[in-house]
Order: sequence, then structure tokens, then C-alpha cells
Amino acid sequence: MDWQELKGNFSMATVESGDSIDQAMSEFCRRIREKVIPGNDGVAWDYLRVEFWPDSGRMIVFPASSSSSERIEKAGMPSCIQ
Repeated sequence: MDWQELKGNFSMATVESGDSIDQAMSEFCRRIREKVIPGNDGVAWDYLRVEFWPDSGRMIVFPASSSSSERIEKAGMPSCIQ
């Protein structure tokens, strides 16, 4: 699993087809705890939104608010499964 730091407070992982899915998901969850949640300090979010885009293989995680349909995050994490 290779990580890239993107613009702002976003990071992206690429998971190759031969990589262990258990290890990849464990690393993905760890990065959510260590990067996404602290990176949204001061944002009024009440749940983590996880989207899976099967056409591109992306899984995207970002905090959201049930009181707004607008995106409010300051940090997030897309991953690409190849």
C-alpha cells in the first residue's frame, strides 16, 4: 500500500491487486484515526461518510454533518484499489 500526500490535508493510498485486503483495511482505518479525524478539528461533523466508487475502484472517507448536505471537511482520504 503506497501513500501519497495530496493538496490540503488529504492523503491517498493505492492498493495493488496482490496486496492483503485485511492489511490494507487495517492501514486505512489507522490513517482515518491518525489523519482524517484530527485534521477535522473544529469541524462540526457527526459521522464519517464512506463512498465506494466501483467504476474507478476508489473508496473515499470524509467527515460529514447530518444537518447539511454540503461538504464540510478540512481533511479526507481517497484510496484507489487497483
